[in-house]
Amino acid sequence: MSSLVIDVSDLTGDPGATKEIKTSESIAGLRSALGYVDQNKPLHLELLAESVVDGIAVSGQVGGTMTLTCSRCLAEFEEPLEMSVDEVFVFSATAKDEDTYQVQGKTIDLEPMLRDLTILAIPIRPLHSNACKGICPVCGADRNQVDCGHREEKVELRWEPLRALVESKFQSEES
Repeated sequence: MSSLVIDVSDLTGDPGATKEIKTSESIAGLRSALGYVDQNKPLHLELLAESVVDGIAVSGQVGGTMTLTCSRCLAEFEEPLEMSVDEVFVFSATAKDEDTYQVQGKTIDLEPMLRDLTILAIPIRPLHSNACKGICPVCGADRNQVDCGHREEKVELRWEPLRALVESKFQSEES
């Protein structure tokens, strides 16, 4: 049995009873488009399970390390992963929604909750630095490491027709 499947038989039917959960566990498949938690690096859990009328409330902290890919320059880097947990596992008889975490018999499985929280904690557009210059759209060089000499001209598309008209007028005057 995984250390993420917690026996809560001593908590059910006794509102206010608590149980500390301190463990480290690796979970495979924690990945988004530009980030992941390596399955060889465990998540560290310091949680408190408390019996409440509707189920088992789980709160505390989860930490680990996530590997991210910078959305500007595609450099890989590591960041600490710190998450606060505050979820309720409801008893099956009172569960009306499929999106709730449920007490299954006398146990709760923390893995689905940890998967959801971890995937939501991985940034959508990670940056290794706010000053990241990104990749040159002309030659593909990493602008943080080398100055390739290419410059981006910011073109205001609203003025392009007028600029083209002025250029054609000057060209016709020169001829």
